[in-house]
Amino acid sequence: SREELEALGTEQYLSRIYRDLSMPENAPGSILRLHVAYYTGTPDTVPHVPDRCFVAGGLVPIGVSSTTLHLSGPRYRNENGQWLAASRLNPVGVHVPQTDIDTTVFTFASAEDRAFQSNVIYFFAANGKFLPTPERVRLQGFDPRDRYSYYCKIEVGVFGVGDRQAANDRVSAFLVDMLPEIMACLPDWIEVSQGRWPPPQARRSS
Repeated sequence: SREELEALGTEQYLSRIYRDLSMPENAPGSILRLHVAYYTGTPDTVPHVPDRCFVAGGLVPIGVSSTTLHLSGPRYRNENGQWLAASRLNPVGVHVPQTDIDTTVFTFASAEDRAFQSNVIYFFAANGKFLPTPERVRLQGFDPRDRYSYYCKIEVGVFGVGDRQAANDRVSAFLVDMLPEIMACLPDWIEVSQGRWPPPQARRSS
């Protein structure tokens, strides 16, 4: 709705539910919710993050903590100290800031059954960096000399998994394949910083 878009602060977003077909349909952790929201300009608003909006929606907060996701596999390669990840959108590879990603974890429960806990893990891609919180985006995301700026929230909810390490493992396994596709949709910051993006025709039309 228009009200939800105003709260989100952007019309450039993606929300999808994924089910792991290798697991029983109702198994804890078999359902993941991916939410990606893209913002450009300066971070002058508070991004829509789960530990604020979930509580406003009536869920019960259990705790906020941090965790580090570890991504690896044949999609990822290091060239001259820079990580690239191959995707369907960019088989050659898109630059990713790092493969060990500091994130925020929000643990929550429903008001009806506080014993049934879930976790959501999120972080931000901002001008060639991965940052775990909105505050870090505001403080460290941008250089005043940058001609362009963007930040993108990447959020994965793990339903029915209250253990934070188990949630970390599920989200890491999911993002091994999904993160390269997300990054292929964002400006490649190495290309931006070296003046090869946006392409000349896009600059003329902007």
